Amino acid sequence: MTIKEKPTASEILKIISQPWIGTKEIGKLACVGLNKAIEIKKEIKKELLDEGYKLPSGNVVPCDRVVKYLKINVNYLKKISE
Repeated sequence: MTIKEKPTASEILKIISQPWIGTKEIGKLACVGLNKAIEIKKEIKKELLDEGYKLPSGNVVPCDRVVKYLKINVNYLKKISE
């Protein structure tokens, strides 16, 4: 098992500033490999579709839902990145 490099607070903030993100970005945020990132994305997509949302093509999910799913403390990241 390889250990993924942990992103800095600034890198995380840069990623989550995008409205939509894909598997690669989810992997960076969660510090996981491709398979686990795909699994996370599928779970988020399923939740959204079950709630009646329509998703764009392009295999992306809303970044705010990824932040919520991973329980990322945005205020703390902003504080330590200053």
